[in-house]
Amino acid sequence: MDRNIRMTVKLGNGLEFNGESLYQPERYNRTFYPLVYAGVGPKPDAIFCGNGSLDGLDVKGKIVLCDRGGDIARTDKGVTVQSVGGVSLILTNGPLDGYSTLADPHDHVLPASHIGYSDGVKIKSYISASSNPTVSFIFEGTILGTSPAPAIASFSSGGPSLASPGILKPDITGPGVRVLAAWPFDVGPSTVNSTGPTFNIISGTSMSTYSSSQWHSGGAQGRTSGFIQDIVESMFYSGL
Repeated sequence: MDRNIRMTVKLGNGLEFNGESLYQPERYNRTFYPLVYAGVGPKPDAIFCGNGSLDGLDVKGKIVLCDRGGDIARTDKGVTVQSVGGVSLILTNGPLDGYSTLADPHDHVLPASHIGYSDGVKIKSYISASSNPTVSFIFEGTILGTSPAPAIASFSSGGPSLASPGILKPDITGPGVRVLAAWPFDVGPSTVNSTGPTFNIISGTSMSTYSSSQWHSGGAQGRTSGFIQDIVESMFYSGL
């Protein structure tokens, strides 16, 4: 999907990296804060910012760079950062997740930007090379026409099949990242007098199921049948 809900990460050396976040305040002080990488902490699992993993690392009043993964929910990492005095979170992908970033529902307890793997590597290099690394956030709202799009998300099956390398997967794909829709109840931290329409934004293979089955596959099959009159289902899938 060529849409990005952008929260730009701006380093003290002027470099900027496009991240994502549903947290988009109307007014935000673009103050530069000290930047620290959780991986320099004394505990082996500190890079993932799990509960208690940042104990012994000075993060008070700083923005913390955490690695995605470690079987720790993305929003729980922010809870850990906040518990030790951190003011914000930058979440960076590992190599397997590449550039697939997500705009989480607004249940982060503090401002948090999700960036891709290569950008995370560059930020880590900046932290290592600087005696006083700093960072600020720029909230840019919804950006349309982003690239690469379309693209296979990191959580999707990219193929080919390990059992039969000659069969490429997926057959047909559909939009499944940052799908915005109505939701029956509030999402995120409780607020006073929270009324009115509610929504949620979700990423996953289940999000693309409807469009893949109804629009894409139906259209592809109809178009293919127009060229080949006696096509059967097995022939159709074999040709995708």
